[in-house]
Amino acid sequence: AVPELFYRNGSEYLPIKLSPGQRSQSCPIPQVHALELMQKMEKGESFADFDLVGLTPFPKGTKRALFLIEAAKESDKRDNGLPFRLIGMDDSLETVPSGSFRFMNLTPDSLRVEMAGTSQELAPSALTVINPALTEDGAFVPVVIKSGDGRVLFENRLIAQPSGREMVIIGPPAEGRTELNVKFLSEVIPASLKPGKKTSSKE
Repeated sequence: AVPELFYRNGSEYLPIKLSPGQRSQSCPIPQVHALELMQKMEKGESFADFDLVGLTPFPKGTKRALFLIEAAKESDKRDNGLPFRLIGMDDSLETVPSGSFRFMNLTPDSLRVEMAGTSQELAPSALTVINPALTEDGAFVPVVIKSGDGRVLFENRLIAQPSGREMVIIGPPAEGRTELNVKFLSEVIPASLKPGKKTSSKE
């Protein structure tokens, strides 16, 4: 079941409409130092009846951010003892332009991403953005993810569209499996919001 979660907006606690495996609806957040994720206790609806269940710094220098929310593993709980792990990142179109792919490494190992004639090192917890050259019709773009010693861990052809952008989340193998757990979050960008196209990377 999807948990009922809230975020703190000043003195208010506003609900988050989660869409597992997809981008949720945008939420207005004031200029704060951290995102506080809350869960309502069963006592009532007063402020004292909300528990802090997740906390992460707000990405600096951006007015648009994306937060990944996942249940914390035991290793994550050692950091702050909270049941949800939050990962915040700059989600502006200047940093992650339309037509681009953003790769995030959630494995404990360094990886290498090869795509569109480029090769990017990806340290644990790091991000990189690859912006392939596209026609208006888009293209199938080969991508290869390798281990630090050059072994191929993932290989596929991904659909690239100039009207959208893709988040590629690289996780460790599921229990009892050997292949990487690769997930995708897609977003369609309205033409009116597209800035000039550029290639960038961020780690």
